Amino acid sequence: MLDAARGLFLAKGFAATSLDDVVAKSGGSLTTLYQLFGNKEGLWRELVLSHCERISEPMQDGAADQDHPDHQKGPPAVVLRDVAARLMALKLGPDVSAGIRIVMTEGSKFPELARLLYENGPMSGTKSVAAYLTKQVEAGTLEIPDVDLAAELFCSMASGDRHLWTACGINVDMSPEALNRHLDEVVRVFLAAYQKKS
Repeated sequence: MLDAARGLFLAKGFAATSLDDVVAKSGGSLTTLYQLFGNKEGLWRELVLSHCERISEPMQDGAADQDHPDHQKGPPAVVLRDVAARLMALKLGPDVSAGIRIVMTEGSKFPELARLLYENGPMSGTKSVAAYLTKQVEAGTLEIPDVDLAAELFCSMASGDRHLWTACGINVDMSPEALNRHLDEVVRVFLAAYQKKS
């Protein structure tokens, strides 16, 4: 049902997609859909939550998540570059672009759609980066007066506005060489501002 809803939302838009459409495409029943998701907004909520969970999983707290920056070993330059690379890859993925297109089209009529996407995507990722930066400040490796602002700046530098252009259908693919230069410069500039001076 989620796969069917995702395809229909992308093809027809949120407003024009009915629950009957979802049932017809998925082969399920309307009763089951109501039991699982409540209504169409509940279906969208589950789509957003499940997708954003996959996007932000590498940066979420949790002892079982060994990819979380808190669990990575190495100096901040190594960890932050890895995080920047993941942010770039995730934000340029087709699912993020599709979600942005839906929100751009339907957001004025259904502001809840945009709020869910923002809170469980960019906001969640930025909070994870802020948590890592806080630990580095406590360890004495970084000097950051405002970790929340620094995390926001880092995430913005890492992906820039490429995800918006991708959502608009403009190809912003980067060569491996250009991507490496971009990531290296993001980390260099960030650490030039916040690395503890000897």
